[in-house]
Order: sequence, then structure tokens, then C-alpha cells
Amino acid sequence: MVTIRIRTPRPELLCEPPKPSAMNGVNPRTIKGKEWWNETRRQAYKAAGGTCSACGYNPASAPLEAHEVYDVSWVEGKLILREVVALCQFCHTYIHRGIHRDSRHCNQKLYQASMKYCTKLLEDLGLKPLRTPRHNIPWYSWYLELEGKKYFPVHEEPR
Repeated sequence: MVTIRIRTPRPELLCEPPKPSAMNGVNPRTIKGKEWWNETRRQAYKAAGGTCSACGYNPASAPLEAHEVYDVSWVEGKLILREVVALCQFCHTYIHRGIHRDSRHCNQKLYQASMKYCTKLLEDLGLKPLRTPRHNIPWYSWYLELEGKKYFPVHEEPR
């Protein structure tokens, strides 16, 4: 007897607010290194079975991309890595829309197509993206908790 495992898309991944901009560059792949990141994302791609974890699309034209999902405490200013998932290019661009919208390095056609695709997907399912909650936590108080250690953002002092 063969067991068939159906992977159910999780469009709620598209609804999470972005992580605080103070934490850009503070992530497990940087802390733990390239070897860890490559193995972790290989596991995510395998678990997804070649499909996007958010929308279920099986992209033939572009490879899946790995994305870190965090539990965020807007009260404590803390991020904890929940999981790494495989996403298609549209869903990954949508999740990082704040970064891509203002970037000179983002392909604007891809950005616009991603916004259209994911917005329609969410509307069809009756879902809405969450807004970043208001908080009073200064950027230097945020941290990533990983394996019991705290990693704080590092920013150069203004000159």
C-alpha cells in the first residue's frame, strides 16, 4: 500500500506582518553559516515537495526560495525562528514587499505581478495581511533568540 501525502498550501504565511526593520541582517543563516543554511533550505524544499508552502504553486520557470518564519513578540522586542519554508518567487516577493517596494534592485515587473497575484489569492480566501503592530521598542532593544542566545542588531553610529 502506498501512502500519499497531500501538502496543503498555507496562505496565512502571506498575512504575517514583516519583521522589524531593525532586525534586517540579524538572522539564523548569517549566525549559523552557509553550510547550516544550505542544509536547512534543502530540508524545506523537500518538505514542500516542490511546491510553494504559501500558495501551492509548483514553479517550473524559477526555483523555490527559502524563507525564515518568526514568532515575533511586539511586547518584548523578540524574534524566535519558527520554521524555514519554501516559497515561489511571487509569494516571497510579496512577503518582503516593504523592502522590494522601495528598492532600486527589485525588478518592478516582478514586484507588481507578485502584488497582484498574492492580493487576489488572499481576497479569494477572505484573508488580509496583518499590519505591523504599534510598539515603543527602540531598535537597539530588539533581538533574535536562537538556541538560547540573544543576537542584537548591529548598526553603525551616525557620523
